Amino acid sequence: RLIAYGLLGVLLILLLTVYSLYLSAQRAPDFYKKALELSREAQQSRAKATEKKVRQVEDGLRRASRDWQLELTLNELNGYLAMESERAGSPLNTGGFQVPQLALEGDRIQLAARLDKNAFAGYLHLSVELAVPEPNRVVVRIHRAWLGKLSLSREKAAQQIEQVLKGQGMRVTLDTKQDVPTLTLDLDLRYDGKTGIVLDNFEIEDGTFKITGSTSR
Repeated sequence: RLIAYGLLGVLLILLLTVYSLYLSAQRAPDFYKKALELSREAQQSRAKATEKKVRQVEDGLRRASRDWQLELTLNELNGYLAMESERAGSPLNTGGFQVPQLALEGDRIQLAARLDKNAFAGYLHLSVELAVPEPNRVVVRIHRAWLGKLSLSREKAAQQIEQVLKGQGMRVTLDTKQDVPTLTLDLDLRYDGKTGIVLDNFEIEDGTFKITGSTSR
């Protein structure tokens, strides 16, 4: 009987541990919860502001403009991400990721999304640094990763992201030998099927994402 009680006690501890881990994974970052507390109307308004700015860039490309610049506030971008995630067939819903949202912390971007994959649900949270060291090459350095409140292996998180990006047909390489896991994306951007779009620079200033580039024909 003592052995049976002991085994039941161990089993109970294991169950409580698993349940505790499950609850920790269900806890979304504060910035994520705050971003999604906005009304649907507010999200739509911000999404439309983003789409308007993108159309202005496209109009410039139609007029054979050589240089272009796109500036998006954090709120505008989050509004667009929230609305785009609802669209059927959106690439934002691949790999089990749903409704990504962003926040800024110094020179790092906080990215969170709901993860619903293989009968498991939780919130993936990343702290990343993004740079464009040369035209059409984007480097993403992953400094930290969490699942809810649980710390995750940065390498495993990077591998998961690499798989998702490759599934979208993107050219991406992962380097885990640096001080932090680093993803490098080599972009081949086209407008109207023939105009090459060159991404020259990316920076964050006063809560605004500034992207500049040019075109080649």
